[in-house]
Amino acid sequence: MLGLYLTFKRKINKGVMFSPSFNIYEHIVTYYRVFMINNQFTKLGKYFWEHYLEFLISSIFAFMAFIFSYFYNLTISNYPQFIAVISVVFLDGLFGIIAGTKREGFKTYKAIKVLKTAVFWIILLAVILSVEKGFVGAGWLSETIMIPFLVFQIISTLKNASMSGYIKIGLLNQIMDKIDKHKGERQL
Repeated sequence: MLGLYLTFKRKINKGVMFSPSFNIYEHIVTYYRVFMINNQFTKLGKYFWEHYLEFLISSIFAFMAFIFSYFYNLTISNYPQFIAVISVVFLDGLFGIIAGTKREGFKTYKAIKVLKTAVFWIILLAVILSVEKGFVGAGWLSETIMIPFLVFQIISTLKNASMSGYIKIGLLNQIMDKIDKHKGERQL
């Protein structure tokens, strides 16, 4: 450490540090080498400090690879649930865009809203499944949270399909009466 201090003091006294040709990188490397020689680091320590940026980047990529492989395995092992969520959201979005186009013309922000909804529910399903995987008693979470969402999306899909003209209003009313049978008969 004394050698580092003396080298630093000599550079200041000579005015080298404040000259226009001062290269900070060269001086950092010089100070680093003096520090390494004076402190007698091991070969492994020297190698680490000489290549710390490579270690840092490798560590970040290794962590990201772990996270991606975890969610990849989670997705592959539960792909029917992900396919169900994606297909219901996109089918509802498709019929909603068709119905909206017939009513008021195509709106880009409504089409983007379908993508946002799909991404949100996919992320939510991934989080729920990772909680289920992590905690033994939480195996009921995905069914409890996702089934009501899927039912509402399917009803919305039927409504959008009838508004876009693919399902007749009478048929939609029959389907809704079958779903809401507990409310009683519809009076026309």
